[in-house]
Amino acid sequence: MPRNTIIDFASYTEDLCRRHKEILHDKNGHIHFVDSGAEKDTSLDSKLYYPAVILEKGSCQFLGDNAGYRKEHDYVMFILSHVKDKGDYDEICTALQTCERITDELFNQILLDKQKHRYKFLTGFSLAGVEVERVENTDASLYGVMSVFSLGVSYLPVNCVDVFLPE
Repeated sequence: MPRNTIIDFASYTEDLCRRHKEILHDKNGHIHFVDSGAEKDTSLDSKLYYPAVILEKGSCQFLGDNAGYRKEHDYVMFILSHVKDKGDYDEICTALQTCERITDELFNQILLDKQKHRYKFLTGFSLAGVEVERVENTDASLYGVMSVFSLGVSYLPVNCVDVFLPE
């Protein structure tokens, strides 16, 4: 995906998943990335290939004071792997380690792109405070990690004169 078409964190993450040598999203039509905010299909598991990355944009909050405000968006990112035998603890351990390593690699690339000022929306990213937990769905034989983090952007008040009827 050309850099000038990457306008938000979701499209950026999808591009990282395309370029990651182990994920290879969209190669040969294999779907390894889902933006759950854009994807309304409830049968995600039927079309996902693994390892898979699922990005979910949650709520937002306003922070700051009269000197300057920020709008912080909350994200949850899942890196999941499918195991063939959910009774094989070595396979499960390997899947969890792989997902944690991929998580580290994605966050390291985000930090590198932030440092090089490649995308303005990354300026508000901080690795400090990112929570990473192991997750499992034994019924679906899925194991991996879930990362919870915020991405803040400067909030500039918009001139709203034209959007309200006069008093």
